[in-house]
Amino acid sequence: MTYSKDFREATLAYKQKGHTIKQTCETFNITNKTYHNWLTQKQKTGSLTPKKHGPRKRKIDPQKLKTYTEQHPDACLKEIAQQFNCKASSVYNALVKHKLTRKKSIHL
Repeated sequence: MTYSKDFREATLAYKQKGHTIKQTCETFNITNKTYHNWLTQKQKTGSLTPKKHGPRKRKIDPQKLKTYTEQHPDACLKEIAQQFNCKASSVYNALVKHKLTRKKSIHL
């Protein structure tokens, strides 16, 4: 859960008015670690603006996966996994997530 900048500033201001860290944490219902993280952030950056988190970088690029499966329609999951240097289960999950057709398996 991300707290607003105003809430963070109010918390630090409450502590500066002479209250203990324990009282501050109990009053604002935050953990001691959260308070210290905000204090450290304020000292280092001068701001209490919450950090923005972007999407994670994925190992399997959806566009490259789609292109590869179009160029190699008979490739099985293991072959695709070798191409992208990952596990077959990762390829399967990526195919399902991006609504691409599941590839065939090798029959010996």
